[in-house]
Amino acid sequence: MSVRYVSLKALQRSHSQRSETPESTLPHRLLADDSGSPSRARPIRTDPEHMARVLGATTKTNQYGEYLSLRCWCAQPPQYSPDLRALKLLLPEAPDQIADPEQWLFLDTETTGLAGGSGTYAFLVGIAWWEGGGLEIEQFFMREYSEERALL
Repeated sequence: MSVRYVSLKALQRSHSQRSETPESTLPHRLLADDSGSPSRARPIRTDPEHMARVLGATTKTNQYGEYLSLRCWCAQPPQYSPDLRALKLLLPEAPDQIADPEQWLFLDTETTGLAGGSGTYAFLVGIAWWEGGGLEIEQFFMREYSEERALL
């Protein structure tokens, strides 16, 4: 028998000999109050209007439902020119077609996971574009899972 096998068997025996009561498990200890008694979970506050006020957002409605929208304008940073080498990476055949930043649209999504498919939600979508001497930013927030379709 290898040394590794003997070590693993010894670990397995020592682990199986321990008898943990539910009260001594980590989840129970984390959820216990100061006296050691299980604490009661408090309901999560779900006041959509409170969230809108805190963010300074407005409630938008479309054919699929409601979502929050927040729009802001940021002053333009100092003038710069896009690097031609970087533009060639984006569009090798015609980098001059994308050289004007005022024609760009930025898109960012925040999701509940990286797996994709069922169970992953886009809870925040942001878009931005150059306009009026600055950067216009619009963000769309999902307050509840049921609002994802309206947000998208």
